[in-house]
Amino acid sequence: MGCDQYEVGIRDRVTGQMMNRSMSPAEVQKHTPWLKRMNAQGNDIYLRPAKEASKQDLVLVDDLKRGGMERMRTDGIKPALVIETSPQNYQAWVKLPGSATDLERREVARDLAKTYGGDPMSADARHYGRLGGFTNQK
Repeated sequence: MGCDQYEVGIRDRVTGQMMNRSMSPAEVQKHTPWLKRMNAQGNDIYLRPAKEASKQDLVLVDDLKRGGMERMRTDGIKPALVIETSPQNYQAWVKLPGSATDLERREVARDLAKTYGGDPMSADARHYGRLGGFTNQK
């Protein structure tokens, strides 16, 4: 995704509370064994660009089906990252041209969700996406 800092969110399986940690890409890799243990204990692991990241130019489009992904690509929108969260269900991180405000990112996320069949409830400026390779207990 090209960010210099990420927020890793660990949702506690019992309380539902989110623990947030800001990490560089190298720190995410270094802490992967710990994140795997947390995930194996039933906690969900998420990721988003950190608020303090040098670039705030990504939005998440959640709950896309294959047809929505194909239409997005046909329309010239090439996501920076796509994660298959369950069979035939995807999350796409879309890079915006240049930096954008939270309000602008929220509006773009809403428009992309509406246009391509994503989840409008997940369309905001700072939504967490799934960290690839981890399971979600939802």
